[in-house]
Amino acid sequence: MREGGAAVAKGKKKYTLLDWEDWYLLACRYAEEHGDLLVPRAYVCPTGELLGRWVERQRAKHNRVASMRGHMEPWQAEMLERIGMVWKLEYRRDWAEWMERLDEYSAAHGNLDIPHDYSHGGYHLGNWLVKQRQYYAAGELTDAEVADLEARGVNWSLRTRRRAWDDWYADAAAYYREHGNLMVHLDYRTPGGCKLGFWIYRQRDVYMGRKKGLSLSESQIERLNAIGMVWAPLERRKAPPGADITPGILSAGLAQAPSPRAEA
Repeated sequence: MREGGAAVAKGKKKYTLLDWEDWYLLACRYAEEHGDLLVPRAYVCPTGELLGRWVERQRAKHNRVASMRGHMEPWQAEMLERIGMVWKLEYRRDWAEWMERLDEYSAAHGNLDIPHDYSHGGYHLGNWLVKQRQYYAAGELTDAEVADLEARGVNWSLRTRRRAWDDWYADAAAYYREHGNLMVHLDYRTPGGCKLGFWIYRQRDVYMGRKKGLSLSESQIERLNAIGMVWAPLERRKAPPGADITPGILSAGLAQAPSPRAEA
């Protein structure tokens, strides 16, 4: 579904309206990096898209603001909520709620060595804990908050553990064994709360050279090909019936990363 019309020129920039799904991909990337979807109105993506304005418009549509044309489909609201959308900006999760989530994680895992991308039940707990360590280092936590976290065993100097590539591959292989392919939806999470859809998408970005300084080894490429990795989903979608498409050349998700475009 397209949000608007044709591209228009404004100064040296070219503003092009994206499909809703393309904007959603950008929102997913923001949520992955920041741990929430509280995007400042003036925020602009590195590639030029006015994501802050788009998120503001989605919130207005959902809240049925009189001046906002159009409406939000239930499936769109559900997808945004999966990545942390807050419909009423006056609403924030209480500190006590986060303490309960920490207690639950500690009871289940025996520690608070929480991966930075861990999320469960709408709580981006891994990123939240990263932020608390940052606030602690900057002296921005209250004495009571520090006491709450230390009582639960938070180690302030601990860097949150990032999963090894082989750990992610094991999840991808398990998905392949269950489903027979790697057509992993972008927002898919494993039963353990890990963002496998994001990881698959990231491998494709690295393979296509869209992540500067990062690369996949020949062994990693071969291992992904062996479990049905599709590197270029748009090519697969556009291929004519009966075309000879090599399985190792293509991958799934919502779409490839959009070209640098911004909202009019």
